[in-house]
Amino acid sequence: MKLFQLYKYAALGLLVLNISMIAFFFLTAPPPRPHPNNNEKGPLRMILDKQQDKSFLSLAKQHKEEMIDLNRQQRALLLPYFNRIIDPSIKINSDSLLTQVQALEQKKIESTYLHFQDIKTILRPEQYPDFEKFVEQAIGRILLGQEKRPKPPR
Repeated sequence: MKLFQLYKYAALGLLVLNISMIAFFFLTAPPPRPHPNNNEKGPLRMILDKQQDKSFLSLAKQHKEEMIDLNRQQRALLLPYFNRIIDPSIKINSDSLLTQVQALEQKKIESTYLHFQDIKTILRPEQYPDFEKFVEQAIGRILLGQEKRPKPPR
């Protein structure tokens, strides 16, 4: 009988220990860090009125769809180019293919430039300083590596 009570108290003690450890880990866990690309409320969006915000979202959606379409076209061109490594029997004209890829890259750059100009047209002159910050932030993200990244937590 005493051995049974010992097991009962040991099981109860281990249960309390497990629950307290789980509670400790949940209560002391740091809050989740925001995803670096989840910057919907950047310096520009915070100062827009409702009509400007609606126009901004429409322009952003339109630009995103255009970039997706251009990237899809670029992938369709580059896939056979790189598949030649696996299957040398694939015949393609590398020069014309690379010229088409360059044309798509140029379209992406020009489209992004026009997108920024379109955004600027919906702003009032007093909003231009915030627009400059927005463009710097967006270009930093586009060009990768020029965005100031926070130090990792210790």
